[in-house]
Amino acid sequence: MGNQILTKFEVTKEAFYYGTDLKWRLHAASFKDKPEEKLTIFLFEKKAVDKYPKTVKESILDGLRKDASSLQRLRHPGVLSVVEALTEERSTLAFATKSIVGTVSQLLENNRHELSLLEMKCGLLDAAEALQFLHQDAKTAHLSLSPSSIFIDPQGKWLLGGLGNSISGLQWGGLVDCPFAFCGGEQPGTLSHEPSPRYSSPEMCNLPGKCGLESDMFSLGLLTYELMSTERQPLLRGAPRGFMASQVRQSSVPHELYPVLTKLLSPTPAERMTVAAFIASDFFMDVNVRAIRFLEQLNEKDEAQRVTFLRGLPKLLADPNSAICAHRILRERVLPRLCAATMFPSLYGYVVPNIITLLKKDKVTDCSHFQAKVWPTMKPLFSAKEIPIEVVTLFLKELELLVTFTSSDQTQEVLLPFVLRCLELQEPIILNEVLEKVPLLHKKFEYRQVKDQILPRMLTLLVGSSIVKVKVQVLMGLSRIFEIFDKSTITDMILVTFEKMTKSDRSPAICMCLLGCYDAMSKHLGPKLTSEKILPLIMPLLVEESLSAEQFDTQLQVCKKLMSRVEAARRKDYETKSALQADVGEALGKGPAVDATAMANAEPLDFESLLMGAKPQPKAAVPQVPVPLLAAPTGGGGGGGGGGDLLGGPVSAPGVAMGGFDPFASSTPSPAFGSGSFDPFAGSAPAAAAAPSGYMGGMGSMSGMSGMPAQNMDPFASMTSQTATAPSPLQGLSFQTNPGMGGVPPMGAAPQMGNMGVMGGMGGYPTAGVTSTGPSNQVQGMKGFQTQGIDPFAGL
Repeated sequence: MGNQILTKFEVTKEAFYYGTDLKWRLHAASFKDKPEEKLTIFLFEKKAVDKYPKTVKESILDGLRKDASSLQRLRHPGVLSVVEALTEERSTLAFATKSIVGTVSQLLENNRHELSLLEMKCGLLDAAEALQFLHQDAKTAHLSLSPSSIFIDPQGKWLLGGLGNSISGLQWGGLVDCPFAFCGGEQPGTLSHEPSPRYSSPEMCNLPGKCGLESDMFSLGLLTYELMSTERQPLLRGAPRGFMASQVRQSSVPHELYPVLTKLLSPTPAERMTVAAFIASDFFMDVNVRAIRFLEQLNEKDEAQRVTFLRGLPKLLADPNSAICAHRILRERVLPRLCAATMFPSLYGYVVPNIITLLKKDKVTDCSHFQAKVWPTMKPLFSAKEIPIEVVTLFLKELELLVTFTSSDQTQEVLLPFVLRCLELQEPIILNEVLEKVPLLHKKFEYRQVKDQILPRMLTLLVGSSIVKVKVQVLMGLSRIFEIFDKSTITDMILVTFEKMTKSDRSPAICMCLLGCYDAMSKHLGPKLTSEKILPLIMPLLVEESLSAEQFDTQLQVCKKLMSRVEAARRKDYETKSALQADVGEALGKGPAVDATAMANAEPLDFESLLMGAKPQPKAAVPQVPVPLLAAPTGGGGGGGGGGDLLGGPVSAPGVAMGGFDPFASSTPSPAFGSGSFDPFAGSAPAAAAAPSGYMGGMGSMSGMSGMPAQNMDPFASMTSQTATAPSPLQGLSFQTNPGMGGVPPMGAAPQMGNMGVMGGMGGYPTAGVTSTGPSNQVQGMKGFQTQGIDPFAGL
């Protein structure tokens, strides 16, 4: 493989097709500086004919040279196009053409019974149009028309080649002597400089042989029968000597084709139809064939015809039973032509919907095919400056499909910027589509891109747009995608933006959308962040005056629901803690659960119990001894103990603080003290007799000690035990130590003396002084007590 052409291109080493009828070996190749541009190398190694006689060898080489030169000379869309002219070297012949994927012979070998009738029709029409060009314009007879001389390009179009046996300068009806003897027959694996006998006409194989343009029509009839018959097999097995048209079975071909075949396969050349009549026959009067042909010639039509055709094409594509919907037809015939139509900006709105429809169909494309054949023409549309809104919205609707087919780098390079540009637009239709698709695409895009590029643009729209509908769409979009973000992003970015927006816009639509977002986010963030972040934002919305009664009810219900979530979570936490403490206590104590407070107050184990495992002995309960405040008077007129007044009056002990208590407001018995409260009169004997009516004084009340344990309370801690002497007329009033108080010095009072006064709360609380009817003297004997000038006898 040292040919100059082979070194000029990047050529695959292995041939993708070779046949004795074709003689050339076909190699895939590409330009070195443009790898995406493909072509095909036709290569022949001369050593393949070294074993043949010299005349045969030269005839074969001459035919190969004529094939390459004729293709280079004849230019037509239906004829194989030469890119690099023939280069002959000592050991090889080579030339390059536009990319092809094989021959019809190769197609029949691999998919003989899988080809659709429409595909065969379209291919035959391609070959017939190319043959028409040879007959009418080039005045050339092909003379070796067969499946091996028809090539297929990547778009599925059939191209005519194999012109090594062609003869130029002929007219219809003017037969010439045939230069081929057909005496050697067809032997498998051998090369020949003559056409294949089983695809040749009877007049070429007769003696003497004749040939002309009519000979190509017989060959075209044989090819048509092989492709369109039910057996998909050649009609002849050898040279057509003695051929009769009756050999064609009417039941083997479509009914509209049989009259055409009888004329094409007539043994008499003059009775055969022309190629133009073949193209215009009823066989090709098929709407699907005409649609494909119109699509292939779309660039030659005027604007109105293009638009009319593209508007009607979806009707054909929508019918799954339509012949045009065969996946090979769509893949090779329809889709490439639609992609080529994107060269007309005015057709974007009609072409793109049809392309998307085909991409959704099964077996029409895959990732590699899409990236190689479709994406190069669609890619510019995503950055086009003038493109209809309908196309943009369609791209957004089918963005997931496009992401599936495109490569990851193209997704980041083309599709992501497209989405970002759409987010910056203030068009509600476009925003609605892009916001609906963002949740589905976060798995395709990187998380960092969604967080740093897509989310900020959405939040910018919230605070920057003046269109309520746009804000509503953004909020609805955020409600569908917030779960993909981490909690800090939601609290630090999304909720902060919500707070900013509500300062400028609290319209009912915005409030209700925010309500939905808060509700959804609360489920995602949990009760702690709900109470800390969401509830402070949702509470102010309850007093928004623009809300209707129904909207307010909805807001209130959601607010209650959020609070109930917090409550349920908190109660569950407490239950869990209690159960955990119970389990721990049971595990440690091997017994019933121990209250946490009891465990905290329990005595620690001593050293021996800790080591020997002995349980600590509970302490014996210390009985609480009532503490009498006052000793019973010895004289008459006074009650017993602390239960009565020094002057014999009843005691009143209301349970209110001293600051607002009138010790002489009532003489009814005091209510019982609650548990934990100190009762200074507990254990005192009831009064022996009521006080004389002339006496209004009483012992008073000691308030402000509620909740203090009695055994730890020393109400007279600040009083001295020695006798306190008062000036006349209160001489003889003394304070004596009562052993029954447990070390607490009680106050004793002589009978028939002045009122002792009111003793308030301990330690700094104000205490009422004692005043008699005589001269105003104050008793100073209670260290730490402040006496006030209260006259209990003011009303006497």
